[in-house]
Amino acid sequence: MKNNKWFALLSLFFLPYPFSACGEEKSSRYDLTCEYSAESRSLKGTLDFTYYNDTKEEQNVLWFQLYPNAYRADATYSPVSLIHKAAYYDGESYGGIEISSVENCRTYEIGGEDKNILFVTLREPLKRGRTSKISISFTTTLACVEHRLGVAKESVNLGNFYPVLCGYDEGKGFYECVYYSDGDPFYSDSAEYSLSLSLPKSYRLACSGNQERREEGDRAQYLVTGKNMRDIACVLSENFQVLEEKVGDTLVRYYYYKDENAEQTLSVACRSLEYFSEQFGSYAWDTYTVAETGFCFGGMEYPALSLISDGVEGTARLETVVHETAHQWWYAMVGNNECEHAWMDEGLAEYSTMLFFDDHEEYGVKKEDMENVARNAFHSFCGIYRQLFGEVDVKLDRHLSSFVSEYEYTNITYGKGSLLFCCVEDAVGKERVLSSLKKYKTAYSGKNASPDQLVSCFPVGAKAIFTSFLDGSAVI
Repeated sequence: MKNNKWFALLSLFFLPYPFSACGEEKSSRYDLTCEYSAESRSLKGTLDFTYYNDTKEEQNVLWFQLYPNAYRADATYSPVSLIHKAAYYDGESYGGIEISSVENCRTYEIGGEDKNILFVTLREPLKRGRTSKISISFTTTLACVEHRLGVAKESVNLGNFYPVLCGYDEGKGFYECVYYSDGDPFYSDSAEYSLSLSLPKSYRLACSGNQERREEGDRAQYLVTGKNMRDIACVLSENFQVLEEKVGDTLVRYYYYKDENAEQTLSVACRSLEYFSEQFGSYAWDTYTVAETGFCFGGMEYPALSLISDGVEGTARLETVVHETAHQWWYAMVGNNECEHAWMDEGLAEYSTMLFFDDHEEYGVKKEDMENVARNAFHSFCGIYRQLFGEVDVKLDRHLSSFVSEYEYTNITYGKGSLLFCCVEDAVGKERVLSSLKKYKTAYSGKNASPDQLVSCFPVGAKAIFTSFLDGSAVI
């Protein structure tokens, strides 16, 4: 790994707290130094991780998710479902993550249900309010696949490419997520981030957080920083064009290479960011980036970054951009366990999308039409599943492992999830829903919320509606 004095010096100005063993650090911190090789489709990197123990217990073993291992040849859980196998546009291709060393620890090993967890035993148990720093050296190899992590036809997606600390539940400990192909199998806590990334000079970078670029020979050196983020991601392309616009104090950038209506895409990103800030509470970061990329789904959210598939066009693209922008509130700022309670961010992001178009008629998308589409699709799904299986599980609050297909996941989590909030709106009124969501955002921004905590932000009369949707007894 190159020793870049410029990054070392510049990074000093981005450290919000001095590192200390005396408990001065108030959040965990990821300092990543990575170098991308297009020839080997690999990222060689080092993660200097400072763990701040804000739990109620002493911690002896830290659990890190190794999401890239889902792309290896012998993975039990494939990140790509059968209906999206075309994402492997050049035939079978595999990747993974190799951990070459972990320093400043007693021991480490790779385990978990699918070689997806790095267990690091600290040198000594860490008390609440104290910090411990370890260093992980790794190499992530990318598959040729249009997915969250992989080399696409015209871009490179770097989502979930590094070891990330598992989300933590008091009384239960660190939470393991295997890479289910249906849904977003992610759960992590917010932290400080710094990423020093070396790329071939021909690439431009779209990323979470703020970025600085410096050219050095045939390489481009990027420094990416972000505060209070639950993960960080990037998209690279040699063909990116960029449009940008200021929304209040936030710089919105749109990176694209194919979009013939790029100005409209940027506009809907800006207007939805502005609208959600007004309705739910202020946006958390200085930048918001939308990146067109090769991706087998419509879009994907990361803090301060949204991926939009280059295969989505017209009205569908507008809806995707708004939906992913809503995720900046429901996932990026207010987090939740997406393995256990996917409806909390997906259903709420879809309902938020309906709210936006209801107040922005100029885009030609009607909330009533979106609601009817969701209801009719849900009824069709129920009918088909009853014919195929004799029964259908319509409970909304379900683990990702309970979904047998993406069709089921979509109709339950997105469709029924959005209809839940529409039903609450019918019962208590739009203004009370908006005030409840603003209360929810204020109370849990930067944290992970539970279903009970979400419901507690709504009027008492809405509780029965939530209960009936979550347990499957609601008649839609």
